[in-house]
Amino acid sequence: MDTLNSRRKLDSFTEAPVLAILPKFQAPSAEKKSDPYYTDNRFTEAVRTLRTSLLFNGESKPAKVIAITSSVPNEGKSTIALHLARSFSEMEKVLLIEADMRHPTVAKNMNLSPHRPGLSNLLAKTHQINECIIRDKNLKLDILTSGISPANPLVFLSMKRLNMLIKVFGNFYDRIIIETPPVNAVSDAAIISKLVETVLYVVHGEKTKREQITTGLRMLKQVNAPIEGIIINHSQSIDADKYQNKYYNERANNIVKLPVRKQG
Repeated sequence: MDTLNSRRKLDSFTEAPVLAILPKFQAPSAEKKSDPYYTDNRFTEAVRTLRTSLLFNGESKPAKVIAITSSVPNEGKSTIALHLARSFSEMEKVLLIEADMRHPTVAKNMNLSPHRPGLSNLLAKTHQINECIIRDKNLKLDILTSGISPANPLVFLSMKRLNMLIKVFGNFYDRIIIETPPVNAVSDAAIISKLVETVLYVVHGEKTKREQITTGLRMLKQVNAPIEGIIINHSQSIDADKYQNKYYNERANNIVKLPVRKQG
């Protein structure tokens, strides 16, 4: 299968920069299954490395509003959105918005009622913000689940009210992370990409076909989406540590060295 499951294939992939490689982590033990934030140390550190690369891009100011999407379902974008939001919340106040109203998973993974009000309810004006936001008492992380699934999510996501809500949230949060539906399935992600500063594209390292990735990226580029790069998830055959060292060495070589002003 033509996937991005080797260094050689990654090196020949030119459609978008590779931002991070996240290893597949072991399934939680029985006592940890109820913890929605469970990961192993390697995955946690890889997400922190991704966070660092987003914060210290060097070319521009770090994006405040970030969308996370993928080509097809089951590539791990929900998991990455949650753990990247958690990682950012170690340093700043963060809001995670689940904008995938078609196949929402956040409420279920956090052991919440699937009927609790969320984004769709805010857009429909049936509930207030304080009724919809979930506050994590242990982290500087707030979560807005998708809410009740509407018959036509695209109509909801196309409302001008969504852009207004994101701007309102921007007054209270340092970082906003929005999980969107897969690009190749529906056009929701293309709509949301117009409202964010950058888009992170999640790829399953062992399953997502290269053709699916290029098709999804092409669709986003057609609407001028601000694609920052791709995240290889569930990687089992690439040494992430070696890749990160290579990545940072290359980035360091691109730093402009300013002349030292002589004293006296």
